[in-house]
Amino acid sequence: SNITVENGHALINLASDQRSITYNANLKANPLIELYAPTAVPWTETWVLAASPVWHCDFEGIPVVHHQNRGGRWQPRWQPWPGEKVSLHVQRPAAVKAQTKTIDQIRLMITPGIRSAQSELKLTIRTGSGGQHTLELPPKAALQQVNVNDRTILVQKKGTRVTIPLQPGGQKIMVRWQQKVPFSSFFKVSPLNIGHKAVNAEISLRLPDQRWVLLAGGPSLGPAVLFWSYLVVIILAAFALGHVSVTPMKTRQWLLLGLGLTQVPAVLAVIVVGWLVVLGLRERQTMPQNGLAYNTIQIGIVILTLIALWSLFTAVKAGLVGMPEMQISGNQSTYRVLNWTQDRVVETLPRPWVLSLSAWIYRILMLAWSLWLALALLEWLKWGWGCITKSGGWRKIILPWPKKKQAGKVT
Repeated sequence: SNITVENGHALINLASDQRSITYNANLKANPLIELYAPTAVPWTETWVLAASPVWHCDFEGIPVVHHQNRGGRWQPRWQPWPGEKVSLHVQRPAAVKAQTKTIDQIRLMITPGIRSAQSELKLTIRTGSGGQHTLELPPKAALQQVNVNDRTILVQKKGTRVTIPLQPGGQKIMVRWQQKVPFSSFFKVSPLNIGHKAVNAEISLRLPDQRWVLLAGGPSLGPAVLFWSYLVVIILAAFALGHVSVTPMKTRQWLLLGLGLTQVPAVLAVIVVGWLVVLGLRERQTMPQNGLAYNTIQIGIVILTLIALWSLFTAVKAGLVGMPEMQISGNQSTYRVLNWTQDRVVETLPRPWVLSLSAWIYRILMLAWSLWLALALLEWLKWGWGCITKSGGWRKIILPWPKKKQAGKVT
């Protein structure tokens, strides 16, 4: 207010002891601003452009001395000589239409039953203008409950659509419904339209009790049934052992034995196979003549036999009492809960599937395997006893004691 302006020029007066003065001025928003360095004046000028992010500025003329200030912010600086100029082209970019609603996380939990399936959907939504969000539930779904920020609201379902009111800001939504979809051997998740693009989608399928999972499919980040790759290794090993004449067992016997041993840790399976191979080698190889070495080998074979029999008992117990060990791994999945994750979805959630049978079918098969094992084990033990007792079951140990010197007789 204390600065006089005449014809667009500010008249600055400095006292004799005053070295600087600061003032502010407003310029009309023009697409072109030209800066001139005056001539024949007793001072120099420095120009600094501090533009708001809403403006786009292009300039031409003398080069820029510095592009950033000390804080790293873009502020071009010029130091002109008298008579030089800079032209600034200023424009405000047009606003781009963007979404006002973002779904940050989705979690769908399905719990199928004998006659119906219970589903629960949780959404984390951020919106800048409020409004409504519409979901499209699966066909024949009975809406049970809708919560917004842990508070139950009354919402009516029109057809398959459920419209939920939103307020500006972040909020958590929970929708629970029931669907008459009986669980079968091949179960696939029903289609669900969330009505908007989303990220971080998680789908969990909680299987009923006593189910034998054979295969599962869905998004790439999900469970994998590793049993089938393990089975390929068992088949190759059975084929190789069947062509080795160390034991009297055929390929089909090795294969049946390997199928049952898939339900115990691989270490125990290797012990059983090694026990049979060691018995065959005991029969074919020449035993040492030294009694101590001979008996040590015999004791080792007996201990290995006991461990192998305990391993077979563990396999029978796991097959008749426990759940099938299908080596389900990936995304923290188990034989009870299968989890899938997809980083981005358009509007419709993925539809994972699972192929399973009743666990009683598995137990009947394991019962049949146990009966076969009992009959086969009698023959293996008979054959093994013959292998161990070949050339004697035990040998007398003769220690090399020093001989006593006899006293001479005097006649």
